[in-house]
Amino acid sequence: MREIKFRAWDKDKKEMSTPEDIESILRGASRFNVYGNIEPMQFIGLHDKNGKEIYEGDIVKTKFGIIGDIQFLDGCFCLHREYADDCLSYYTNLTVIGNIYENPELSSLAAG
Repeated sequence: MREIKFRAWDKDKKEMSTPEDIESILRGASRFNVYGNIEPMQFIGLHDKNGKEIYEGDIVKTKFGIIGDIQFLDGCFCLHREYADDCLSYYTNLTVIGNIYENPELSSLAAG
């Protein structure tokens, strides 16, 4: 069974929050959409090689040194880079090295 859960980036407070469960995110969904100050990110159902949960917006490094951020594109979670988007099924042994909100400097590595 796939575990569905979210975390959220608060644009005003500049901090990541991890809701206790999906209901806490859904109760505030209208607030997210109206004010636009919360960016929800879904758990993709995978863990990195160190056991850390991987979410949309995480920046990961593959065992081959490829760096990209996780996005949901065309119906699947992908490793997004400047010139390519690859389905995650192509990669194993991912390592979360940050996320697009707390570590924006790492996003430039994905562009190179």
